[in-house]
Amino acid sequence: GDGNFSTEINPVHNYEFPGYYEVSLSSIFCNDSLSAAKSLAAGIPLALGNISRKKIKLSPNPAFTKVSFSFPFFNQHEILLIFDAFGRVKHQQQIDAFTTELIVPLNDFSPGMYFWSIGEESGKLVVGG
Repeated sequence: GDGNFSTEINPVHNYEFPGYYEVSLSSIFCNDSLSAAKSLAAGIPLALGNISRKKIKLSPNPAFTKVSFSFPFFNQHEILLIFDAFGRVKHQQQIDAFTTELIVPLNDFSPGMYFWSIGEESGKLVVGG
């Protein structure tokens, strides 16, 4: 972002200048916290926004040692988030602009079902034993 923050329940923020901003949201409930981050285009004409995210592919799935996310390039930074079955962030990684593939090692993942999101697209990832 631009360095501003809020403790409001439903905050609203207007950026002074058009551009791409990294925004984050943090929540604390019952002494447990959860955070998420996303790249945001503020004041950028829609025609210059992200390329469609409907073509993200995982390979292999189920995966054992690593998984590859492949996609048409994004013309701005994005964030890959992988959550466990309890909604905890297991892996977070920035995707640089114009990247078309991201390989994630699964050494620290226990076998099970995980959920991923990149921008507005999301899906399931199965990690084998």
